[in-house]
Formats: sequence, structure tokens, C-alpha cells
Amino acid sequence: MSSDRSKTSVRRRPVTGAAVVALALVASAAGLGCSSVEKEFRRLEDRDPVTRQENLLKLLERRDAGGLGDADVERLVSEAALLTDDSSALVRSTALLVLAKLDPRKGVEQAILGLREDTSPFVRIDAARTLGDLAEPKDAIPILGNAMEWRSERHDEVRIAIVQAIARLGGPQAGQALVVALADPNPSVRYHASRGLTSITGESLGDDPRAWRDYDFDGVAGGE
Repeated sequence: MSSDRSKTSVRRRPVTGAAVVALALVASAAGLGCSSVEKEFRRLEDRDPVTRQENLLKLLERRDAGGLGDADVERLVSEAALLTDDSSALVRSTALLVLAKLDPRKGVEQAILGLREDTSPFVRIDAARTLGDLAEPKDAIPILGNAMEWRSERHDEVRIAIVQAIARLGGPQAGQALVVALADPNPSVRYHASRGLTSITGESLGDDPRAWRDYDFDGVAGGE
């Protein structure tokens, strides 16, 4: 003779307010409750330098598309300024470019520092380009000219970037600095110096510094 087993029903307990708060805290800690913007900001602290760099660029793209509010743009400027001191040259270079686009004054200040002090030639190249694009010629050309000295700047690519930046700035100071660059031991540097001189003067006198030594650069303007 068989006996029926009694069926038991599970009674669900109501979710209390404390439980809701606890779940929200867990979700927040796991990043589940974050907006995509906040996640990108958090990834600027990721251990992987490529992740840090990629999210800097993502945030800049959001800003360019109008997807960041004023507070987030200010936060991005602050984060970029901090990341110019990152352990990765890739991140430092990207941070400089982001900073220069969002706050040109701060970008120029950081570019001067990077050109003088950064150990990575890639960062120094971007620093020179930033100065050539954004700085005032009277302020930038003496700095670029000093940094161009081949005995202290051993990387040819950096000196080429400096010469190109000086040519873009244009003016009498640029002409004089480019004549100095014609004495560089690297033929590529001399080529770009000669090209820059032609660009700002309209004259083709070659890469012999003696041909340019007595040239009157007063009134010269423009650049590449």
C-alpha cells in the first residue's frame, strides 16, 4: 500500500531594503552599476598600459562626439595630466596628446617638460610636434633649438621632429635655428632643415650652411 508524499511549497521571503542596498553595493564593487564612461575612467588605472592608453583615446573620442559633460572633460584633463608621468612611454605620449587637445596651455607646458626630461624618444618626438603645433614661436624656438643639439639629443628621429616643428613655427628665429641644424651630422636632419628653410623663405639654397649664413631672415613668416 503506497502513501502519498506531501508536497511542500517554498515560501519566498520578501526582499528587504537592507538587502537591496547590499546588492547594489556588490554590483557597484564589481563595476556592474557603472556607466560606460565611468568604466573607461576606472580603466585608466588598469595594470595593463595598453588598456590605459586605449581608454584615454576612448574618452577623448567621446568628448569629440559630445558625449562628455563639462565635469567629465575637466576630469579627463586632470587624468591626462597625471598620466604624463606614467611608467609607460605609450601612455605618457598619448596623455600628452590628449592634454594638448583639451587644454593647449597645459599641453605646451607638459611638452616643454617632456622634451627636456622624458627618457623615451617617442615622447620627445610628440613633445616637439606639440610645440610646433601649439606654442608661440618666440617661446618655443629657443627651447626647440637647445633640444636639437646632436651632442645631447642622440636620436636622429627626435632631431628631425624638432626641425620640422621649428619650420612649422616659421619666422626669423626659425630661419636662424634651421641654419644651425644644417651642421647636424645626420643627412636626414640636414635635408629637413634645408626643406624648412625653403618653405619659410621661398629660396632653394641647398643644405650648405655657408649659403644661408648671410641670409636676411627679417620679415620671414609662415612655415610648412
